[in-house]
Amino acid sequence: MKRSLLIIVFVGMCASASFATVINPPDWRGSVGSTYQEWDFSTSDTSPISDDYNNPYGTPEVDTSISGDWYAESHGHQGLWDALSINLSVPADTTTTNDIKYQIQMVWLGLSSSPVELSLYVWDELNSASAVEAVIIEDESILDFWNYTTFEVTTSAFDSTPLLYYEAEITSISRIIPVFVDKIVVDAIIVPEPASLLLFGAGLVLLGRRNGKVRVH
Repeated sequence: MKRSLLIIVFVGMCASASFATVINPPDWRGSVGSTYQEWDFSTSDTSPISDDYNNPYGTPEVDTSISGDWYAESHGHQGLWDALSINLSVPADTTTTNDIKYQIQMVWLGLSSSPVELSLYVWDELNSASAVEAVIIEDESILDFWNYTTFEVTTSAFDSTPLLYYEAEITSISRIIPVFVDKIVVDAIIVPEPASLLLFGAGLVLLGRRNGKVRVH
């Protein structure tokens, strides 16, 4: 069964600046059990596959056709969607029972003079009770009201497909608004089971004891 990531993002308004590249790749990118996928939205295709990815479990793609306006150039950036939501499918290992850690990076623009709240959740598509709130590990303002935000969240192994989904809300009036999205990057990695870590730790202790053994003649 295809697995991907389901995320809700309430995007906040913040003084930002033009920013075209991702500046915070995780240090575990490229490690065993990890995947990487990036969407630059360089064309008006409403169901694009990832522009650049390394994922042995399948092809990352837009799960539901994007409903919104695409711009070849706008607000100092090239290739961006002005949409209420974009659902992204991120295939993962369907045989593991381990947790999966995600890091999600977004370059976005919310045109609003009112404050909004930025939140992000991940849950199983068929079980909304499994929702897990992500943590913002970096939130940087860049030029021309653009923002660069990095989220991190770890989920249990889901039984059905999760999706990546964002949403911008003006909290003072509970109003959902479109947000310009220039780039989304999703990194994921299988988290070792606690038992595996314990065995690894026990091996280090045993090795230390052997190295520290005193010979008696």
